[in-house]
Order: sequence, then structure tokens, then C-alpha cells
Amino acid sequence: LYQMPLERIERASIWLIWGALALLILPWIPGLGVRLNGALRWIRLGFTNFQVVEATKLLMIIYMAGYCVRQRNQLPVQWRGILKPLGMTSLAVLLLLSQPDFGSATLILAVSLGLLWLAGARASYFSIIAIIGITAMAGIAVLEPYRLQRFVGFLDPWADPYKSGFQLTQALIAVGRGEWFGVGLGD
Repeated sequence: LYQMPLERIERASIWLIWGALALLILPWIPGLGVRLNGALRWIRLGFTNFQVVEATKLLMIIYMAGYCVRQRNQLPVQWRGILKPLGMTSLAVLLLLSQPDFGSATLILAVSLGLLWLAGARASYFSIIAIIGITAMAGIAVLEPYRLQRFVGFLDPWADPYKSGFQLTQALIAVGRGEWFGVGLGD
């Protein structure tokens, strides 16, 4: 990708988004998908497992950036300019929620909305879509107790530093202790 001209990547972005959606379907294929801890997010590659959302994130960003460049004149003036890419984003979010992967779904939705905002989407259109998206994701988070618990754990990781807040407290300790340059591998 580094060697490829940006125009070529931009032209291919519509195919890349379909590739991203296809990747999100692959774990559902029997024998290819791997279920770990109740989640169907990985595909078996023989020697290792691959979490498809990692490639999907990159492909979604490329698609959204390419779309925003191609439709820069429509974004500030037409609903269609916003709804088309959000339709693709919604498909990806629905596929991620079915795995279930709420965190990645939220991230992809937030990045897509952020790119539309930066590309100049009309503030009134953007605000309506953002309110709908935030409300929907909040509702989905409340439906599952573990999602709400993870969110509360994120807000105050020190309340339960050995369970719900473990990852965040360890990250804070690592950054705090390592400062700008770290303390070395294993330390």
C-alpha cells in the first residue's frame, strides 16, 4: 500500500469496503470461524487465528476517506452525501454486533462519523445522525450487563483494578512508569 499511488487506492475503495464486509462474514463459515469466549471474531489460518475486524478497521477508514474526497461537494448540502457511507458503516456495525464485538462496532461508527465531520458534512445533518447513533449504541450497551459493567469499569478502573478495570489500570501504570521512552522489554 505504501508504494501504491493514493488515486489508485481511492478508486479501489468501493471494492475494499465490500471486502471488509466479506471479512466480517467469514467467521460465520463453519470450519473457518473460531469461537473464543463466546465470540465469533476470528478465522483459522492454519498456523494462527486472525481477527477480521483488524483489517476491517483499516479498510473502513480507506473507504470513508475515499468517499469523502469523491463526494466533498455533496457532503455539505445533501442527505444522500451522508447516508450512503453510513449505510455501509451500519452494515459493518450490525455484523460486528452479531459476533458480538461492541467495542469495535463503536470504534468504527465513531471513526466514520468523525471522518464525515472533518470532510465538511452539514452540521444539522451530522448532529441528527450522531444523536441517533449515540442513542442506539447506548441502548445496545444497556441491553447486556457485561457491556455496561465494562463501561463503568472504564470510567473508574481503580474501583475494581483486578477484574473489570485490569487492562486499563495496567496500561495507566505502564505509561506512568515508562513515561516517554518506556523501561524496556519485560520491565
